[in-house]
Amino acid sequence: MQRVSKAEWVENKKAEQRVLETKLNGFLKAAIETKEGMKDLTAHYRISGLYNYSFLNSTLILMQGGPKAIAQSYNGWLKLERKVNVGEKSHINVFAPIFKKEKLADGTEDEKLVGFKMVPVFDVKQTAGKALQYDHNSTEELDIPYTKIVDAITKLTGAKVVETFTGSARGWSDGKNLTVSEMSNDTDKAKTLIHETAHHLCHTSDQASKIKVSQATKEVEAESVGYLVMAYLGLDFDLSKAYVQNWKAGIGDARTSLIIRTADKVIKALKKGMTEEEAFIVGLSSK
Repeated sequence: MQRVSKAEWVENKKAEQRVLETKLNGFLKAAIETKEGMKDLTAHYRISGLYNYSFLNSTLILMQGGPKAIAQSYNGWLKLERKVNVGEKSHINVFAPIFKKEKLADGTEDEKLVGFKMVPVFDVKQTAGKALQYDHNSTEELDIPYTKIVDAITKLTGAKVVETFTGSARGWSDGKNLTVSEMSNDTDKAKTLIHETAHHLCHTSDQASKIKVSQATKEVEAESVGYLVMAYLGLDFDLSKAYVQNWKAGIGDARTSLIIRTADKVIKALKKGMTEEEAFIVGLSSK
């Protein structure tokens, strides 16, 4: 590999920055021309104390196909008690300010912004270490491993559980996959997974049978199942009550017997995958 001089290296970096700025301008112009473009542009998770980039850098990360949740520099991850995995290479750049110290008339020093430079950052998936804390996570903790809930749901439904970025949604069901937000903690993931499992068990069959059920009623039924199952797991999920009230137009048509039957199926599936000790802890033991 041919070595380049420092001056050539600097000029190459400046050229890369000019190209990136040009692409960014084009990306922004295209994004603001459509409703969907604006939605994609602004649908970023805000993670407590972590995702503090400017809107410009947030957009820049999105444009480069980077994480829609969080990226940090190598040293930034160290401050968060995480390390970039060995062999990882950055494929995302952000603009970092360049400050220069200058002496003031009174003899003191001040920092003056003189420009910006490109800085490589790493996706959270390229790191390992201390767990991150997200703004929207529940404070309660599960008494059983979330992985056991995933296994039980997979066996019950035959659907694949997928964790990915879900924008402003917590998850969804499409009849084949049960998708949950990768940005949630295990309690939120479990709650969302059970909610989407209810949609899968109740409403996929409705669609196949051409039974017409309003969206409001579907949400009430799914969230009611979620609330009952989480209650059996020892978690009083208050958010469910508020969520159901948001869909109160569907309360009157909600099929109570279907809610009870579905919750029973999920609870039995969860119990089947637990050890006797785990079942006893969450109150599902027959003893």
